[in-house]
This record gives sequence, structure tokens and C-alpha cells, in this order.
Amino acid sequence: MADNSVPENPDAGAEPTEGVSVSKRPTGKSRKKPAESASNAPTAEAAVPASTGSTAAKPGKQITINVSSVGKIVAGALVVALIAVAIFFGVKWKSDADELAAASDAKQASDYFVTQLLNSMNTATASEYVDTMSPLTTGQFRDNLTKERDKTQADITQMQLKITPDIWSSGVVSVSGDSATTLVVAEISGTSSVATQPVTNVGMFRLTLEKHDGKWLVSQMDPGPSSTGVGSDPAAPGGEAPAPTEPTPAPAPAG
Repeated sequence: MADNSVPENPDAGAEPTEGVSVSKRPTGKSRKKPAESASNAPTAEAAVPASTGSTAAKPGKQITINVSSVGKIVAGALVVALIAVAIFFGVKWKSDADELAAASDAKQASDYFVTQLLNSMNTATASEYVDTMSPLTTGQFRDNLTKERDKTQADITQMQLKITPDIWSSGVVSVSGDSATTLVVAEISGTSSVATQPVTNVGMFRLTLEKHDGKWLVSQMDPGPSSTGVGSDPAAPGGEAPAPTEPTPAPAPAG
């Protein structure tokens, strides 16, 4: 009876047989998890450099923006500076051009005035002296011409002048707005009641001019540094220009 009895079952807590344990052991799951974690690890690691790269790129991008901003500021400053320089030189050039034009006009007016002055002092045209010179003068100078008309004509007639002027040189001493000062050097050739033979003198005229209605007019006439007989009073005998005089005889050689 003892031999035919069924063997007792193994203990319930004992380990199952090998065949059963192969099919029931959760080895696939437990091995799969490390595989998944291993496969996820490179992705996490790859993400780290990406974030690091973006973090490192930010300073470079900020520097680029700063440099660009500075460049724009510098470029803007240069443009402003160039405009300022252009305006300065443009205004300066215009100012210089206007001054040169005024000086040129004043010089031409002075040359014409002296030429007309000397030509009208010829005895043959004494009666035309005041009428010729009045339109070229202004202020007190013109008033004196008109006031002393008769006396001036008499003086010219008395001097028996027959002269020819030639402008040697002229220039502008100063010019400012509507006023200018000029210097004219003229050669005066001819005869007079004193110099019956043709002689040549040099006269220097310092003129003060004023601009009226776009025209330069003489308001004052004075003798130049090396001239005599030229003054602002046109009524004075010989006051307009040095009359030709006889040359001084050379001293006789010592015997």
C-alpha cells in the first residue's frame, strides 16, 4: 500500500521546475527596461549639448547685435558730421564767393570813377565835370560837388588841364557788406598852365564806397600813401588829382 501511494506534492513555496520557470520568468521585461533606458540615455545626452550650444550661442548673438548697433550709431554720427561739414563749407564757400564778387564790383567801380574823374578835369570838358561825377558819388561827397559846381569849373579852366589817365593798379583794401575801401594808382600824362611840355605824374586815390541799389558809389576820396593834391574836397584847386608839373631840373655838375 505504501508503494502505490502518490508522492507528496512539493512545497508550495519551493521554486518551480526549470521548464515552468522559463515560460513564467519575467526576464524579457526586466531586460527590456535597461534597454529602453539605455536607448533613452543618448537622447538625453544629445539634448544636453543642444541646450549647451544654444546657451553658448546667446552671448555670440548678443555681441553681434551690439556691434551692429554700435555700427549704426557710428554711421549715423558720421552722416551727421558729413552733413555739418558740407553745410559749413557750403555756407563758407557762398560767403567767400559773395565777398569776392563784392570786391570785384567795388574794384571796377573804383577804376571807372578815377578814369571819369581825370577825364572830366580837362579844361575842354570842365562844364561837364559835375554832371559826370555826381551819378558816381553819394552822401556829402555828392553834395559838395553840386554846391561847388561853379567854383570847380572855374578852377579847372584856370589850370588849363589837358590830361590823359591810365590806371596802373587797383585793389580792395577791405569790404564788408555794403561798404568797401579801395586803392587806385593812376598815371596822369598831359600839360597844364604850369607844365607846358607833356609830363607824367602818378596819383594814388583811396576811395570809400557804399553800395546803393546794387551800385557802388564813392562817398569819400583821400590821397593815397604817396600821393599829393588828392582829397575829399572836389572844390579845392587841384584837389581832385595832381596836375602835371614841370620836372625839377637836374643840378648842374660841380665845376
